[in-house]
Amino acid sequence: MKIFRSGGAFRALSYPDYFWFWSSYFVSNVGSWMQGIAQGWLLFELTSSPLYLGLFSSLRMVMLVSFFILGGMILFFKRLLIEESIHWIAPWQRKQFDPPRGRIMVISGGLAFMLLGILLLARILKWAD
Repeated sequence: MKIFRSGGAFRALSYPDYFWFWSSYFVSNVGSWMQGIAQGWLLFELTSSPLYLGLFSSLRMVMLVSFFILGGMILFFKRLLIEESIHWIAPWQRKQFDPPRGRIMVISGGLAFMLLGILLLARILKWAD
């Protein structure tokens, strides 16, 4: 990490926590891209239909955007409720709400490994036309 200490555009990465945060984010993002491509490829191999592939991609994006919006709303109201409760119950103990991390990554990784297991066991079969 000596390369980041000299200054310039990447000097923020000289902080170990920040470096590991962005490194893990990059690896996670690449893994998500690979999983999406693999799922689309599998769907196209099974159906040979560009229509189904387009529908899959569109519905995947609609699902992601809707969950992002829903999750943001839930987190906002949960944070607001906790902060206001702390303010009224014990105003001297104000804390920032820190949501638990890692659950979504564990769930996503588990689902990816389940798909891998299904593929390796050859349990995915092409539907009869």
